Amino acid sequence: MLIKLALFSLLAILARPSQQQQQQHFPVSPEHTLNALYEQLNSKAQVFADVQPKKFSNLAEAIAASEKLFEAVKQQQTLPSLTVGLSVRNKTVFSKAWGLADLENEIPAQVNTTYRIASISKSFASLVLGTFVDQGLAKYSDPLSKYLKPSDYPAKSFAGHHVEITLGQLLSHTAGTPVTSIPDIATLIYPEVQNITSSIRPLNAAPLTFAPGTNFNYSNYGYQLIGAVIEQVAKKPYPQLLAEFFARHGMRGSAIDTGRALVHHIARYYRPESAEKKNHNVPTALIDGLLMANGWWAAGGVLSTVPDLLRYGNLLLDVTKGRPGSVITNATLNQIWTPRTDDLHLKTMPPGMGYGYGWVVVDLDKLPSNSTAAAALKVYKHKHFRWHNGGLMGTSTYLAIYPEEEAVVVALTNRGEAQPALMQATMQTMENVYDLVK
Repeated sequence: MLIKLALFSLLAILARPSQQQQQQHFPVSPEHTLNALYEQLNSKAQVFADVQPKKFSNLAEAIAASEKLFEAVKQQQTLPSLTVGLSVRNKTVFSKAWGLADLENEIPAQVNTTYRIASISKSFASLVLGTFVDQGLAKYSDPLSKYLKPSDYPAKSFAGHHVEITLGQLLSHTAGTPVTSIPDIATLIYPEVQNITSSIRPLNAAPLTFAPGTNFNYSNYGYQLIGAVIEQVAKKPYPQLLAEFFARHGMRGSAIDTGRALVHHIARYYRPESAEKKNHNVPTALIDGLLMANGWWAAGGVLSTVPDLLRYGNLLLDVTKGRPGSVITNATLNQIWTPRTDDLHLKTMPPGMGYGYGWVVVDLDKLPSNSTAAAALKVYKHKHFRWHNGGLMGTSTYLAIYPEEEAVVVALTNRGEAQPALMQATMQTMENVYDLVK
């Protein structure tokens, strides 16, 4: 045991991020993605010179133009690979892969290449808990203390007063739990865990950053607590529960990233060599793998593919249409997709971009028109969608669902910090393609 702990400690030192990387939070939050996108648009330094929607004479022409957008993203962001897909009314309109999933062995990316999807994983935790809500096994208003023993997560206080954290506050990042950035994770090196509940203990003494329900603080640890609640209700380890979900819904390329199983067609992960050599990819730091070995699965531990995420998005669209056999009720999905941050008046999460339970809920009509960025985004016709991004040192991901259009769009890559470009390209693709789909 001591040898194993010493080995993990050595790996932590070898995986220590640069000073620039320490200033970033991983997994990368939607706030970070929005702020970066706004900065690009406000400075007119966006990935594409022209963000105005264009009209095309036929679908093939629109798809070709969208593929050029993603090719530009891959080149400008120096992405080893990029895999994208768009479905409309449960039919895949286009999907394509560019580049190499494995640079060292020159293995091309394919449409079914498996990637770490990072914080998109939070939406799966939210969905699983939603099924428990439907079954009467949990309520969003329930206190966390109803499910976790004090030895797992002790009672909390703020400003000298006892406070209760609800499940809904954890799901919406309004509970005040820690962010969990790379320096925090570097203190959590211990042998591989078998369940999420054991992963929450090293940080359970951390103080709250604000009184629950009064602010927003993107918290991976909060979603680990949700994962522990799910395990307590289901009486199963989280990896087993998700494996059953994936099998039940035909998501054959999806799994929990425990590091203890062989995964077919999986990408390797890369990062810039340094701030001075941003265009040179090197294998990502070990911290991403250590994070998964330590059980951070509810916060960011799902592996998936473009086809599986398109299928997942369409499962949720089935709910909105009241189709038989839907995975949860429409009433519960409405709760999941209701913004919980609008009343907090957040500078980093503006009106029109509110966080629900594991999803950012978008209404572009509500964006304030006091910036170049907001004005650029408001030109799009498809204004109402739900999205989440994911980001580790070696992966950038984006998933968006358009309920009114019954559309799902996915973009996955094996290098970090590309989320704003992926978001912009997918929004533009919806504008290019949707109206031409028969």
